[in-house]
Amino acid sequence: MKPWYYTSDQPDLQAGDYMVDQFFPFVIERDRYGLRVLPENLGNLQYFEFGADEELTSKEVLENARYQKVVRDGFASFFFHPFLAVESQAQKYDGRGYTHLKEIVDGLTAMGYTWTSPSRQRKP
Repeated sequence: MKPWYYTSDQPDLQAGDYMVDQFFPFVIERDRYGLRVLPENLGNLQYFEFGADEELTSKEVLENARYQKVVRDGFASFFFHPFLAVESQAQKYDGRGYTHLKEIVDGLTAMGYTWTSPSRQRKP
């Protein structure tokens, strides 16, 4: 496991000085910093060409969405890096970013997910 986020500017890697996170399929009304957190539990597109350790495509994001269907009152959300749809960047990886985004949107819609803005979510 590569440590991506360290706890200081001079990490002690032998002591396992790195942070870990979890993904939740539901809203965290108040985290340890007092913030409301909406889940990003489907992941995001990532490609080897951009330095990713593992490649995630629309197939994996949609598979995660199928898993989320078992969560009552759950969320399904993902992150899309806008540069993946920029034509000058798309030439580097055969335009997969835009194609995969379309597959995700179409796939989630076909599964019955409802699209909404995060700002429209109920507040406690």
